[in-house]
Amino acid sequence: MTSTLLARVFTTLLLLAGACFAPSAMAACTVTSSTGVAFGDYDPTSAAPLLSQGSITVDCTGNQTVTMTLTAGNGPYATRYMKSAANPASGFLYYNLYLDSARTIIFGDGTGGSSVADCRSGSASPNGLCGFANPSGSSRLAIQTIYGRINASQDVGVGDFTDTLTYTVTF
Repeated sequence: MTSTLLARVFTTLLLLAGACFAPSAMAACTVTSSTGVAFGDYDPTSAAPLLSQGSITVDCTGNQTVTMTLTAGNGPYATRYMKSAANPASGFLYYNLYLDSARTIIFGDGTGGSSVADCRSGSASPNGLCGFANPSGSSRLAIQTIYGRINASQDVGVGDFTDTLTYTVTF
């Protein structure tokens, strides 16, 4: 008889007010939605990584340059990890969050091997990573998808694993 151990894992993104205005800027931006990266059940016997995604959407009046950053949470950017609720001192599940769908550009604050999301509301972003939309009227959106990955075959116990990160949006 084969039994499978599953660990429920979650990552939560919290908003930190960090908007900045240029002295001549007449436009304003607002974070209209953010979806955390919830991985669901992790199977440590699976040979495939567990993938998930979330997003941050910023609505601006007019086209604005928007920069989004993300804290490291537990651990440094290169080796983020979630802690086990049952065993927080030694129960770690390693994961990371990325700016690109290939999951090669680590989302962070520009330090420790991470990159920031530089977006342009209402138009293609300079680095091609942010999405955008031009709703009717003066509203312009900058949409950054956050791509998550938990690497396969990590030896973890059953339980809840969490990490809390904070994003900052500057325009």
